[in-house]
This record gives sequence, C-alpha cells and structure tokens, in this order.
Amino acid sequence: MYVYNSYIKGTFFELNPPCHRLIEIGNTGVEVEYFELDGYWVHPDGSVGGDLIVEIDNGVMEVIDFDGDYDLPKLVKFDLLTHNIQCDF
Repeated sequence: MYVYNSYIKGTFFELNPPCHRLIEIGNTGVEVEYFELDGYWVHPDGSVGGDLIVEIDNGVMEVIDFDGDYDLPKLVKFDLLTHNIQCDF
C-alpha cells in the first residue's frame, strides 16, 4: 500500500488520511457510514511488512485488517498503541 499524504506516522507504520465509506448491512438495504485509514507496516528490522487498515468508530481507532504476516510483531503493536490505535490481534 502506498501512502500518498502521511496522516499518522509511527516508527513501524504509516497511514493515509481517513476515507469515508458506506457499507450495507446484510441484504437489509441499510447503509452504515464509517471512516477508514489505510497504509502499511514494516518489520522492526526494516523489512517489508504489508498493508494495514484502521477503522475510526465513535472516535476510537482500531486495526481491522493487515496482511504480510500471521500476526503483527509486538513492537509494531506497541507503536500503534502509542498513537492510540487499538490492536486486538
């Protein structure tokens, strides 16, 4: 994932500014809006990690998806937490 305009940058990750998204809940026709930040993370040794997606819900930022590894390294999780981004993986 390429970061065009850095919005939040940590030691091991970087995120683009929030994007507004609408998703439909099931087949109900009801749409819910939310904000999402996308970017990338890197391993503590500097090697490529993968994509990172963070959702903003009621003012709380939380990692909802990532790729590039089975689990995020502990230093990456700590870096996210220091920027008030929850990571419950």
